Amino acid sequence: MNDVYSDPEEMFHHTLNVLSDAPYDIHWEDQGAIINQNHLSLNWNPLDNAERFKQGATTIIFDQDQSDQQAAVISAILDNHTSKEVLFDQLKNQMKTIRTEIPIVHKSVDQQLSQAEKEKMNNEITSFIDQADRKLLTWLDTSNVHSTMKLWVDRSTERPIRVTFITSINYMNNNQFLEESITDSFLINDVE
Repeated sequence: MNDVYSDPEEMFHHTLNVLSDAPYDIHWEDQGAIINQNHLSLNWNPLDNAERFKQGATTIIFDQDQSDQQAAVISAILDNHTSKEVLFDQLKNQMKTIRTEIPIVHKSVDQQLSQAEKEKMNNEITSFIDQADRKLLTWLDTSNVHSTMKLWVDRSTERPIRVTFITSINYMNNNQFLEESITDSFLINDVE
């Protein structure tokens, strides 16, 4: 890593500029999940708006514990607004993915149900998803979201190779304070 990048904030901005300027492919690091994440990689790119990370990062440091000889790791603590935006984008994309899976469900039970049963099932699924969308918006509006973005930067090429978002969500549910944590990790590859 060049001496020019001894400042974590400078390196963070440089890395985001690299992502803005060069084509790359991003995909989920962990493909094993309930929702088929292969679809998510086609629909949602958490790094598509590099400017929001530049503006929303409140603290940027080198993560010495996770850095190694191959990669320097930059940790950026994101403000509540940016954290909510990233979480909202991801959850909306997951809902969109669920909607694209509905025809597959319909097809799998197509011959087992009458037309009336099919319509009833379709209406129930649509109502459930619409209600989930409304709850998501209310939940996000009233929650407090903290997120740390970690960027792994290859020391020899100065190109990003991995990004992880570690997100904590604090909210009230039935007059009870709850906290949830989500960790999403993505691999970044150059497109040649």
